[in-house]
Amino acid sequence: AQSSPSARAEASRSVDDGGAAVNPGRLYVPGYTPVTIFVPPENLADQSQTINFDSFQKFGLVVLTVTLGSYAAVSPRTLPLSEYNLRFYENLGLVALATISPIIQCLLVVAPSENDINAFINTFFTS
Repeated sequence: AQSSPSARAEASRSVDDGGAAVNPGRLYVPGYTPVTIFVPPENLADQSQTINFDSFQKFGLVVLTVTLGSYAAVSPRTLPLSEYNLRFYENLGLVALATISPIIQCLLVVAPSENDINAFINTFFTS
């Protein structure tokens, strides 16, 4: 006889004396399939601190969006090309000035040894 998926899940989990699941990273709710949740590693020194391709794409998309927005924000649109480009560079300069303070504050608060750069980029991209 076959057992139901929930019965197999109940049989496969380890439980301590209080009835709580002791398998970190797994969320057990009676009557539902167990779900793996994010559990940060205990030691981030074991993880690579290099930017992976997914994070590189997200960062590139943010830079491209800012660049296109700065180009589209030039007013009036009938300016000669050389003056239009100067206004575009002024817009990029304003964006750069607006990001200096948050970057400095972030560097003061976030310890790189305790955080994963890819998770940080993903959080920034999602927000």
